[in-house]
Amino acid sequence: MTQLTKSQKDKAARLTAIQAEIATLKAEEMELRKDLFSRVFPDPVEGSKNKADIENGYILQATHKINRKVEQDEAQKLMDGDNTRPLAEKIFKVTYALKLAAYKGLDDEDKKLAAAAVTEKAGTPVLEVKKPKH
Repeated sequence: MTQLTKSQKDKAARLTAIQAEIATLKAEEMELRKDLFSRVFPDPVEGSKNKADIENGYILQATHKINRKVEQDEAQKLMDGDNTRPLAEKIFKVTYALKLAAYKGLDDEDKKLAAAAVTEKAGTPVLEVKKPKH
């Protein structure tokens, strides 16, 4: 295991403090946002057309989002139906998702075949300071 220098330990401690502060601020921000939104826009319109005058030309603009989930089995029934297929093709799109375990299990030859369809790039690292288990 890598040993941290004094400077790295200090940065790790600061990282932990900032992460805790961010978590607290995110929770407070979410609470304030929901409260203000519900009070100022009791009957919101979907999208970003919800506006309220603050003063001096400033406005409070709210975007009202509605999350929609496709029930896969029901969508498939629409795709399979003769009368409903045109509707299903109009409102649903088929997307491909990588089966990571299967991909990682490919041999080099199969990975070369899939290379054009699967690109890789480094993601954002996750860092956290773990407390010792006692």
